[in-house]
Amino acid sequence: MNNNIRKLQKFRVDTHNLLGFAKDSTYDLMDAVLTTSTAYSLAYFSLSPT
Repeated sequence: MNNNIRKLQKFRVDTHNLLGFAKDSTYDLMDAVLTTSTAYSLAYFSLSPT
């Protein structure tokens, strides 16, 4: 496997483990914020495919 992909996977796992309560929801929101190009409100993040 590509070394960059392994680094990204490790980063994602480490970040997930650092989060406190509601870590799955918080991580999903972080993914949506980082991958949604245009969001006019929080409701737009719920439409993100990630």
